[in-house]
Amino acid sequence: MAFKMICPKCEGLDYHVERDNRTFGAVAQAFELVFHCRCGKQMFGELLIKEYEKQKREYEGAENTRSRSVTAKKAQRAKRDEEKADLRERLDYGKRFVEDRRKEQAQAEEASRQEQDRAWREKVEGPTGTPAAARSSAGAAASKPRATARSAEPAAEASPATAQSAEPAADAEGEECAWPGCEKPRRSNSKYCCRACSNKNARARHKTRTRSAKQGKTAAA
Repeated sequence: MAFKMICPKCEGLDYHVERDNRTFGAVAQAFELVFHCRCGKQMFGELLIKEYEKQKREYEGAENTRSRSVTAKKAQRAKRDEEKADLRERLDYGKRFVEDRRKEQAQAEEASRQEQDRAWREKVEGPTGTPAAARSSAGAAASKPRATARSAEPAAEASPATAQSAEPAADAEGEECAWPGCEKPRRSNSKYCCRACSNKNARARHKTRTRSAKQGKTAAA
């Protein structure tokens, strides 16, 4: 925008400048400039020129200040845009880093799971592919005849002792029950024929001991 002088009184533009030729006879001043404004302000000659130069210097200074301000604003805007771009790049890098870490962790978990499955399969099936249960059953079947053959000899050796011990048992079974009045044959591992006779004998001995203890106390008194 080009510079244009304004009225120093009303700061308006409704004025006009003309030449005054009445001083034509003077050697130093061939003519003078006359400033007339609608508000009544008038300026002549050097005063008008000084006011014009003053306003022009102020305008140029303000224009320079304005241009510097615009330049500073542009620089600030460019700096903000650069910071935003840098921040956006950092955020994108962070997202990519997190995504890569997640993928690596998922791959590591998958590899560990496959390794565990392979180890479990080798443990179950064995290196030849035969299941462990089948191998164990086959081994047990192979070792069973040997165990049967080995256990047959002690059984054969123990049979005479069993035959010898069977004779007293047969003799013991022919005796009668130890409880008086019971004629039933006693059991092989007891003196009584049944649990009832054994309990009767225990109660009788308990009564005898109790009666003897009472008699002893009475004699002492």
